[in-house]
Amino acid sequence: DIIVFDMLLSQRGSDTLWRAFPVQEGVLTREQMLFQLMTASSISGPCAKLYKRELVTNIRFDTDFISGEDWMFVCDCVQEAERFRYCAQPSYRYFRAETTGQSRVTRFPDKMLNNQLARYDRKKQLLEAQRWTEHTAQQIHSLAARELIENLFNLSAQLLLAKQYTAERKEKIRAAVTEAGKALIAPVQKKTQLKLWVLTS
Repeated sequence: DIIVFDMLLSQRGSDTLWRAFPVQEGVLTREQMLFQLMTASSISGPCAKLYKRELVTNIRFDTDFISGEDWMFVCDCVQEAERFRYCAQPSYRYFRAETTGQSRVTRFPDKMLNNQLARYDRKKQLLEAQRWTEHTAQQIHSLAARELIENLFNLSAQLLLAKQYTAERKEKIRAAVTEAGKALIAPVQKKTQLKLWVLTS
């Protein structure tokens, strides 16, 4: 139903091979697909994949999202699909621009923040819906919480640069990372601990 390929990331004039999975190519389980979606960014976009036509007939991108809509779309596809395969060959070249993130933060600060929080909520829903056998839900939740803290730290820096780090947004971020911090399990990287401390104090 879904075949996942590697891709080339083109940035600053050079290409980097972006491997979709840290495993040999072949058949994948839904758990492997969801684990990668929950803990890494290597398959979070719709590109570098082949989809069975019947699978995507009724799946649409959420137009309320300006950040994370790709990830939501892939999640919907993975939940509907039954069979997955990984082909360890680059099939797509992705050109990454350097300025899109800051531009979106300046124009849509609340949407960017709300999209991050909604994606984290979706990950918590997936944690409960999936029966995990290779990993524990606690491990995955910790990784998802760490990603949220990292993303909100970066977003906070962008909001500061854009002079849009209001008291209301600051409090919303502080509450979110405080809650996410409770899901972290050892070992927690020092940089994550520092970012959590900065955002909560």
